[in-house]
Amino acid sequence: MNRLLAAAMLGLLWASVCRPAGANDSATVGVGGSVMLMRSHPTVVMESAKINIHLASKRVECNYVLHNTGEETDVLVGFPERSWGADVVDSGFKDFRSYVDGQEVPVEPRPALTNLDGGFERFWVKEVHFAGGQTRAVRNTYFGGGGGDVVGNAWFEYDVSTAASWKGIISDIRVSVDLTGMGPDFQVGGIYPSGYDRSKDEIVWHWKDIEPVENICIRFWRWYRDIWVDGTNDWTEHGVSTGARPSIATGVLTANLFSIGGWLGLDEPSEPAGDKPATLTGRGKSMTFVPGQSVASVDGREVALGAPVRQLEGSPLEAPVIPVAEAFGFSARFDPLTRRTYLYSPEALGAAKPPEWLTRGLTEGTPAGAASSRTRTSDTISTASLGTSPSRTTPTRS
Repeated sequence: MNRLLAAAMLGLLWASVCRPAGANDSATVGVGGSVMLMRSHPTVVMESAKINIHLASKRVECNYVLHNTGEETDVLVGFPERSWGADVVDSGFKDFRSYVDGQEVPVEPRPALTNLDGGFERFWVKEVHFAGGQTRAVRNTYFGGGGGDVVGNAWFEYDVSTAASWKGIISDIRVSVDLTGMGPDFQVGGIYPSGYDRSKDEIVWHWKDIEPVENICIRFWRWYRDIWVDGTNDWTEHGVSTGARPSIATGVLTANLFSIGGWLGLDEPSEPAGDKPATLTGRGKSMTFVPGQSVASVDGREVALGAPVRQLEGSPLEAPVIPVAEAFGFSARFDPLTRRTYLYSPEALGAAKPPEWLTRGLTEGTPAGAASSRTRTSDTISTASLGTSPSRTTPTRS
């Protein structure tokens, strides 16, 4: 099969892996990839590729070393760009620039020979001259490659497989993703392909002597979703309503009342109207909330929340999660190693035979891909980190 056609097919297949199934209201813009030959060439090889991606800004820097094993020649080099999804009609690349041996060179956008269903594909093309036996350094920089949907899923893609269009194998490929600046609510949902190294602030793939066939994809969320209710983290069951999503950005775990009510198995909350406060009811209790207040009322008893109730424009009321859960008889704890929050219902805590997920305690060891130097510092939810009451303790079964 023609190498360029194979690379294009792999890119389309990979897109189906990275994007959530059925995410019609989603878009991915400006997916870049390794520079590729626009025409077959028998003598030019890619010796190395070094790709640096800053996820927060979506800035990508690509450095390639190309070597001509034959006589003097001119090579047409193209950098691929793909975009697709809802409302995608134009380029997702911002400020694309290209350099050869440190000198900026002009590039020309050219459409792909085939159409990309639901989007578009094109190449940023330049002609590079090689003397016989010459080695040249090509550098490209741009902003782009991110996508997302209406329910908060996000992803970033980079096509490595297009590098397979060069002669022979590639001696060294390194792709690094810098995670700094993503904020305290950032959580990774999936990293593809496998074989990467992960530290707190970086994901790295490093291949030697390879003809690449896989592409990079990182799925993530910029809102906090590691909330486990009675041992499950099933967001189809304990879903997040539209509006304000869970966050620990302010140092207090907050969520909107619809989400909190869903986790605790309560009735749908009422919204504030005039002098009437918002109300959560269920489990034989009623809890009322007033926007701007740092206290709530549970059946006439005042409960400190640790942070004010917020009313965001176009969203349900947002309140601290832990004090509300405790008011309805739940217990909670925070695992600082995994940054997970655990909510335990009265039924789980009062079971004659506690379920396995409750008795085994916090996650043991270091999470896959995390820096091994990280250690567990506490088994409680700290007042400073998640806004719980100072007197609260973790469950005794641990």
